[in-house]
Amino acid sequence: MVHTTKYAGEFVARMEDILETCALSYDSKITLVCMDEKPAIS
Repeated sequence: MVHTTKYAGEFVARMEDILETCALSYDSKITLVCMDEKPAIS
C-alpha cells in the first residue's frame, strides 16, 4: 500500500469513523464486529 499525502486525510477520516464505531456502547440489537490487524499467533 502506498501512503501519500493525497490519501492521508481520507484515511484518517475513515479510521476515526471506525474508532467511533468500535467505542459505541453495547446494544444487543446491533451486530458489531471489530478486528485487530495483529496476527492471532504470537
